[in-house]
Amino acid sequence: MSPSFYCLKLKSMAEPRVRQPMMSEAIPMCQPVKDEASLLDAIRRGDSEAVGDLFELHRQRLLRMVHLRLDSRVRQRIDATDVLQETFLVMSRRIQEFLDGAGGSLFVWLRLLAAQKIVDLHREHLQAQKRDASREVSIFEQRMTRSTSDLLATQLVIHSSSPSQKVMKAERRTKLSEMLMEIEELDRDILVLRHFEQLSNREVAETLEMNESSVSTRHVRALIRLKELLRGHEEFGDLISGQF
Repeated sequence: MSPSFYCLKLKSMAEPRVRQPMMSEAIPMCQPVKDEASLLDAIRRGDSEAVGDLFELHRQRLLRMVHLRLDSRVRQRIDATDVLQETFLVMSRRIQEFLDGAGGSLFVWLRLLAAQKIVDLHREHLQAQKRDASREVSIFEQRMTRSTSDLLATQLVIHSSSPSQKVMKAERRTKLSEMLMEIEELDRDILVLRHFEQLSNREVAETLEMNESSVSTRHVRALIRLKELLRGHEEFGDLISGQF
């Protein structure tokens, strides 16, 4: 797809010389990437290339989400960029659904497409690893990955300022995950979405089908409770950092 600028390619030096344009003549210039609204208008007019440019506007944010949510066991087989490629193909087929919809956030819609792909990958690859009932892997039909307490604990440890060894990090993560179960699940969801996926308050509200005021209230409450828990355990004091 087009990069940051749609620029004319320079002609080869081997090509014959042509008359240089006069100063008064219009000279094609590089055009900056259009914004989301302009690209959506272009798609409505039938510009198929605009679909790719529209996806590129949100690529990095989607990549952050996929890296966060894709199970590490699946990442050994499937690269996050492959998930984005599949998401783009689905977007290309279904973009008219968004255009005909109620006018929500495009990013939230794209995130949902990527999330559905992640759920499919988890179901396909993790269920294939089952050997007996004692080793069953829980596949979340409504969620993309493991419990939010585990996900939140993992991110807190990863962003920790203390240089722990890998084994120690795993032990810390397990203990921290159990502790974080004291925070309501919805509040843990909000913390992950706001601080690690870096969604705006409005995007979180749309994702969780809540009103913005409720999200704000629960976000503040979740932060207070998280800090209380971390301060109450000396070994986790270093996790209270710039992330919160």
